[in-house]
Amino acid sequence: MRSYSFNPCFILINSANNLEPPPANLTEPHVAVHTDGDLHWWITNGIQPAMPAFGEDLTQEEIWNVINYVRTLTNPDLANGD
Repeated sequence: MRSYSFNPCFILINSANNLEPPPANLTEPHVAVHTDGDLHWWITNGIQPAMPAFGEDLTQEEIWNVINYVRTLTNPDLANGD
């Protein structure tokens, strides 16, 4: 019997590649133009039709953690604490 490894990252990436409309590329410079308030609103309320709302699933602290993480994608120095 052959053993197969399960790679959830592959499934997520493969699934994301097939979404219509495709997800935003959060590593692009235009992300830095949006305020933290913009990101907070979008995460909380969603952006139809592409992004669901997470306001009922995430705490305020978790939403701010997501915002802080997104900021590191366009500014790696933030991830290093610089």
